[in-house]
Amino acid sequence: MSDNKNKNGGMKKMKTYYSVTYAVWGADTPRMAWFDNKKEAEQFAAHDYRNDPVVRNCSKPDTIARYSELVARTKQELFL
Repeated sequence: MSDNKNKNGGMKKMKTYYSVTYAVWGADTPRMAWFDNKKEAEQFAAHDYRNDPVVRNCSKPDTIARYSELVARTKQELFL
């Protein structure tokens, strides 16, 4: 089991992201949109052919960086 404390004994920085799987007409596979805001994720998911948001908590800096990049790509691709 992993410990939520960093090397100095303090708590690790936790960040929450939300992913929403959605269908695109004519596409063979579903796509995934990423959000760092629960309200935005819920609003996006409220449309037809979109699943409920999945909560993703992370504390590793490389994971936070990767998810932040996915959020930025989502905003650019979906013109949000």
